[in-house]
Amino acid sequence: MNLRSVTIWTTVVMGLAVMLTYGLTFFHVFLEICFVTVCFFLFNTGVLSVNLFFAGVAKGKRTQCCLLSAALFFGIFSGYAYYDIVTHPDPIGTVMVIAFGWILALPIMVPLWIGALILEIRTIKKIENEKNQEPEVT
Repeated sequence: MNLRSVTIWTTVVMGLAVMLTYGLTFFHVFLEICFVTVCFFLFNTGVLSVNLFFAGVAKGKRTQCCLLSAALFFGIFSGYAYYDIVTHPDPIGTVMVIAFGWILALPIMVPLWIGALILEIRTIKKIENEKNQEPEVT
């Protein structure tokens, strides 16, 4: 199993864990309503979907490590948010659960994605330089 598949599977598992944890806790009454489930999925796993896309197209190992750390960060952050909302009940807690994927996680995820993009550009340039070098004749 290579690093790319580890990154992709970690992102998928984190997304499913977030969706199941929050979905079964806060929306157990509304699970029959497809619209609520779809909106919940889009809000909370949209960030992981972007990470999954980047992991699928990235070639460099350092880029994959950066994306893997981003997926793990999101999982840990979502666990912390879940713990905080459950232990400190608040009427606005459910709304924060819906919005945290885009509002609260993006200030950390965007720099990680930019770092991964920079690492990927360096990897592509390195590959191009290696292809353009002519082998020395001895």
